Amino acid sequence: MEIKEQVAIKEQVRRYILAHHFSVDRDEDFTYETDLVNSGILDSFALVDIVGFVEQAFGIKVDLDDFVLKNFSTLEMVERFVVEKQRQSV
Repeated sequence: MEIKEQVAIKEQVRRYILAHHFSVDRDEDFTYETDLVNSGILDSFALVDIVGFVEQAFGIKVDLDDFVLKNFSTLEMVERFVVEKQRQSV
């Protein structure tokens, strides 16, 4: 997958979080490496919502075994997870 496509994944998820779950005053504090849970951006309910968004937006299935904090801890990790799931489905 090209770097441009990987950045697009992160940006699409970032925009969704900004529109629906952002709890930090300034979006410049929200980078690809920001810990989404420990920073308070996402709580457990928001995390479930993000999983649903990722499934729908990128055409993947998040199995119960995949629903671990590591896969959704940062935008960087979400992007890696999405790319891996898309590769598995080919």
